[in-house]
Amino acid sequence: MQRTRRFGQAPKELIDRWLGFNPARDVITPAHNVQNVPAHRSDFVWQRLKSDGQMRKFVARKQTLAFFVGSFYWDNDPQHTLYSLGWRQKILHTVLNNVTNSSGWTTQSGQKVLLTKKLPDGIDFVQAMRRSRFCPCPAGWGFAVRLMTSAMHGCIPVLFDDGITQPFHDVLPYQDFSVRLSWSDIPNMVNILEAIPPRQVLHLYEGLARHYRAFVWPQEVGGKAYHRTLDSLFKRAAKIQARP
Repeated sequence: MQRTRRFGQAPKELIDRWLGFNPARDVITPAHNVQNVPAHRSDFVWQRLKSDGQMRKFVARKQTLAFFVGSFYWDNDPQHTLYSLGWRQKILHTVLNNVTNSSGWTTQSGQKVLLTKKLPDGIDFVQAMRRSRFCPCPAGWGFAVRLMTSAMHGCIPVLFDDGITQPFHDVLPYQDFSVRLSWSDIPNMVNILEAIPPRQVLHLYEGLARHYRAFVWPQEVGGKAYHRTLDSLFKRAAKIQARP
């Protein structure tokens, strides 16, 4: 991913130099190894969900509207503005009012929201993600790992897109399997997710089932990250060849 605008107090030129990415030249790929992602297990689950109407039941069983667990500041230092490029700090300030509750809260319509820096005791990260409809994926020190983890564990990734380039952005239809929010959407993030109609939620899950393999490298479990890398490179090569 690349940040191309200034957020928080981080100057644009410092961010660009730190990331060193040229979207006209470089290809963004998923990380090769993602923690807590058993590729063979995810492949089995997704394939099973594609048959016999299981997808609708899978979505209906999800008990949590939105799930995120992680740091909001690097080493609890609010002055470290490069961390997350300001996204996590914005969530903390505007959605959580600077207070994190490991138990989460329930919306007026009765949907559970868990956005916190520490999981409640007895709750497993992977299981919590699988029980959630949407998983916000703000940058941390790295980029796109939460996107891949969410895709593998059956949680619709919520991407914060202002000035950010996602993996395989030029060959994947992100609108079919993710929710994309801008900087100005963050204060209303929960309301926006809650307002997505059930039919659209199901459509996003069906899209995720079709495209999650683009974030998987091992070809023995159907991974297509290598092929999507070639697709993206070929598109760049075609543009270079077309230049006068």
